[in-house]
Amino acid sequence: MSQSESSVDEEVYACVGFCDPPIQELMHWMHLLPVGSVLAVDSCDASDAHDIPTWLEMARYEFVGASTEDEYTRYVARKTH
Repeated sequence: MSQSESSVDEEVYACVGFCDPPIQELMHWMHLLPVGSVLAVDSCDASDAHDIPTWLEMARYEFVGASTEDEYTRYVARKTH
């Protein structure tokens, strides 16, 4: 995923208690970003391993991939329409 991460247009760290859940952050930013943009969402919630790729497929966006860091998993997606 290193090539994808180098071309990320927007990053959202959604691991802190006062922010929206990662899936809501993903939905929000995908709505705002222009077509072709690449979004990275960092999540500490294990359930997002299922929820994020499933929502991206349902919404017809491209799931670029995921990588696990020490504290979180980074999900990368491209807005395709």
